[in-house]
Amino acid sequence: MDIFRFVFLVVCLFFFCTIILFFAKMRVDNFDILLYIILQWDMTTMFIDNWQTQLRKGMLDIVIMNLLSHGPYHGYEMVRLLKKIQGLKMREGNVYPILARLEQDLLIESYTESSNDGPPRKYFKLTAAGGEILSQMNLHWDQMISSISHVKKGDFE
Repeated sequence: MDIFRFVFLVVCLFFFCTIILFFAKMRVDNFDILLYIILQWDMTTMFIDNWQTQLRKGMLDIVIMNLLSHGPYHGYEMVRLLKKIQGLKMREGNVYPILARLEQDLLIESYTESSNDGPPRKYFKLTAAGGEILSQMNLHWDQMISSISHVKKGDFE
């Protein structure tokens, strides 16, 4: 559990304790309102967590391909670099299946290179076809960001 999630849980616990004390001071016999607040908060949290997870899953292809557009990387190095980017929450278990699929789709290719630090490492790099597809993906991504920005501003022209 990372520190941010821990702090978030502590703040939430404090919030719930405050609500319970508030209702206790009011001597409310019926805790239906409290139960509703707790359930509503839990449903909202579950929705946001699920939405964020699905968004991250949908972005992994473009994230990995953009990383590989800067040069070849081995899997662990990719995970290490992407973990530094806030919001991605990358794990090795996320990256390797995507690398295998992108390689099968001929968008990336791999090669093995010896390492001074241990066994040979498998490096991945973007293919020419992968670069062309990535250009189209980035164009579409930029269009989506622009479209969302227009909707957020209420600009429907």
